Amino acid sequence: MNEVSGNFVNLNVDLLRALEELSPPGTDNLLAELVELFEKTTPQLLSDLKSAITSAQLETVVRIAHRLKGSAANIGAQGMANLCSHLEKSATQNSAEINSQCADEIVNSFLISSEEIRNWINPLKQ
Repeated sequence: MNEVSGNFVNLNVDLLRALEELSPPGTDNLLAELVELFEKTTPQLLSDLKSAITSAQLETVVRIAHRLKGSAANIGAQGMANLCSHLEKSATQNSAEINSQCADEIVNSFLISSEEIRNWINPLKQ
């Protein structure tokens, strides 16, 4: 798995290439559609994650982190998936402050990953 290529350090570029290949010529870009769905659904999950941390609902934190991990991995946002995996495994052992810091890192990674994937897609459309 190639996670570092050019400026796309948070991405699994092999997966991005594979997703691009699944879009037949002349059709909508499957990767762009997946990213759009990811960008629409993730902010609410991130908000729910922060709320669950604040209210000490650790089972919910684990469940949401797991869901975010899968979503991120499915579109090649490997850095974000790794952070979510860490939170999923350690949420019940961490303090609310540490979990909150991890959630903040996941939010930042989401923003960076989304931008990197958009930058990956744009040259392919030209």
